[in-house]
Amino acid sequence: TAMHLCAATGLAPGVVVLAKAGAEINSVVQKYTPLLMAIGYNKPFTTEVLLKCGADTSIEDAEGNSAIEFVEGLIAQERQADADGANEEGGNFITKTFTKKVNKRLDALLEMQETLKQVPAAGRVPPEETVRNIEDMFDEIGQLVDLDKPLNV
Repeated sequence: TAMHLCAATGLAPGVVVLAKAGAEINSVVQKYTPLLMAIGYNKPFTTEVLLKCGADTSIEDAEGNSAIEFVEGLIAQERQADADGANEEGGNFITKTFTKKVNKRLDALLEMQETLKQVPAAGRVPPEETVRNIEDMFDEIGQLVDLDKPLNV
């Protein structure tokens, strides 16, 4: 769906516009919701926007994982990959000892994990808050773009 495409590519304003137009935020395509797509494609800001738009964290993926279990599995995989890389042959004392490997994917996954932990126990933001969030974010987009002016494409 268009919502899945926006989620996977990190097009957060597209998520807001689609939600405002009434697109289903929790549609499941090949056993994945837009929220799970945003997490899987490492899009922390879009993950946050989807949650504010009412994405349900309890909907399971193809393996039966909720959103928090899904991100925790990705974190474990990323940490294992880091550990495997650190144990590989090669490199010298300086690079192994003093170089801190920067893992932006792991940082983003940890950020998404924290965001997911802030979701209410019901698994999603309450509907009245969702409506308010969508309106507020849509207004912010409108301030950045003159919505009354036609696009020159």
